[in-house]
Amino acid sequence: MSLTINANFEAAAKQIIDVAQRFSAVLNRTGIPYRVVGGMAAFLHVECEDPLAARLTRDIDVAIERSQLSQIRVALEPHGFRYQDVGGVDTFVISNDSRPRSTIQIVFVNEKVRPEYLEPVPASQPVRTKEGILRRGCPMR
Repeated sequence: MSLTINANFEAAAKQIIDVAQRFSAVLNRTGIPYRVVGGMAAFLHVECEDPLAARLTRDIDVAIERSQLSQIRVALEPHGFRYQDVGGVDTFVISNDSRPRSTIQIVFVNEKVRPEYLEPVPASQPVRTKEGILRRGCPMR
């Protein structure tokens, strides 16, 4: 049973990391600044420190400057990412996936994600992970 669970987890991890890498590759080529934050950033940090303790979420949160959103939309759409406003959240889904399993949710640097949050999303200097994704935290080894 645990081998099946491990295989399922590894398949899910590969799928969401592939989405993050595709998204990151486009933005890295265009020079548009971004930071992976939230659950994926935590996963990447923990995975590089203690792989057996790493856990995933189904979405990828990315922090950007609000002024970059339209430029990001133009850059991503030819690569299979479709923009949607999902309940007030700026989101990219994989356009060829009839039932998206992973989405990219955008949050804006120096803005609160929700009005009731105490602090805005902080700006930060990026670190490139071994997967080629920009985020804060554990540098590539």
